[in-house]
Amino acid sequence: MEETARKALANKIFEEMQEFLTQLYGRWQDEKEYEDFADYKAIVAKTFSEKYPVSDISLAKRPFAVTFTLADCVYVITVKATEYSYKRISKKERTLQ
Repeated sequence: MEETARKALANKIFEEMQEFLTQLYGRWQDEKEYEDFADYKAIVAKTFSEKYPVSDISLAKRPFAVTFTLADCVYVITVKATEYSYKRISKKERTLQ
């Protein structure tokens, strides 16, 4: 995937997933004493993998954040009470074969 296409898709994912992730964050804050976080991980992994060509999807509690690989880069989307942000946290090195 070309760099410009990857950046455009990363931005699209960030924008399209905002409502879903902020609602999920709010629900977790309300229900964390009663619900299993594994259920949240499963729904995030399913939703991301069905909508986008991403892999290595994970969800963390603190901060509430989704990490995923898109093409050769790793991104993280973080949700806090007053903030929704994303950034590229690393670039995977390609191995020569």
